[in-house]
Amino acid sequence: MKIKDLDNKQIVFLYLHNAEVLKGYLEVLDIGGVKQTMQGPMGEAVLIQKLPQESLDELKDSERLNYYKEINEALSPVVNLIETMDPDAYNDAYNAMNPKYSGQDESKGEDM
Repeated sequence: MKIKDLDNKQIVFLYLHNAEVLKGYLEVLDIGGVKQTMQGPMGEAVLIQKLPQESLDELKDSERLNYYKEINEALSPVVNLIETMDPDAYNDAYNAMNPKYSGQDESKGEDM
């Protein structure tokens, strides 16, 4: 399948990237701020910087967030079909998006 010259791997990659960004936005809205996890000598520390309600409301009502949601909804059935019909393409895109699960070391620029 090709959509405007995008192959299955590219479609899955774009969907996964979009889903990751959307997840970040939704997490900010859910916790009311930005979360950062740091590893220290005593273990893991989670820092949350709360955002003003006005900023959260602007984010919630933003056109950008709406686009992320719409794109996710539109691509989800396509990606599910690709995952079923072309699992190699799905796995390749997933591994490119999540190199820590594929054994790739992204910092070395492998598979680019």
